[in-house]
Amino acid sequence: MGKLIRSGLPCSSCGSSDAKAEYDTNSYCFSCKATESYGKKLITKDPLPISVPSIKYSVWSKDALLWVKICGLESRDISNLGGGYSEEHDALVIPLVENNYWMRLFSSENKYHITGKKQALFLHSSSPSDTCVIVEDLRSAIKVSRVVTTLCLFGTSLPPSQWYMLDRQKRIIIWLDGDKPGVDAATKLFKKLTLRFKNVVMIKTPQDPKWYSLEEIKCHLNIH
Repeated sequence: MGKLIRSGLPCSSCGSSDAKAEYDTNSYCFSCKATESYGKKLITKDPLPISVPSIKYSVWSKDALLWVKICGLESRDISNLGGGYSEEHDALVIPLVENNYWMRLFSSENKYHITGKKQALFLHSSSPSDTCVIVEDLRSAIKVSRVVTTLCLFGTSLPPSQWYMLDRQKRIIIWLDGDKPGVDAATKLFKKLTLRFKNVVMIKTPQDPKWYSLEEIKCHLNIH
């Protein structure tokens, strides 16, 4: 693959809302593996930031606040991860490993962007737990982590090179989005993880995890 230009794009092949990435030579869907070669390097009219943006912890745009609050979260949930709002890029920013970062952009055709190689984000629960729930997106990860330890994929796949993040978990629950691409991806991930881990289960719900209350999340996870 060439140089990453944008990620988090919808895929017309499988219907995923955010699994497609666009490089300067081709596009690739991390859900259905569909790829398209451009033949020549792609020049985008909407370049994404390549330097670490400056972030603010208290001054946010209305769109950024709404994006967080609409599913029952608060701005402190982002700041607790070391993130904040970048006025320069009109985006929420979360730092990742190796000086990379995740962005939710509000004034760009591309809604999501991750610099460097995509790396899942491990969120520890405030309550001790030997269970880990795997989810697709950051808001779902934050919401579920209020109940149990969570692994955010930033998509629908987890490369074997990142399976080590689950080695200490006695129980693994795969809870991806309830649409067809999410269910198909969860099924594929379930089959792969059971080759290495003994206690892996998959649950399917009509809505994404982030839209449920904490009590509903506990019920879906069978945690009392």
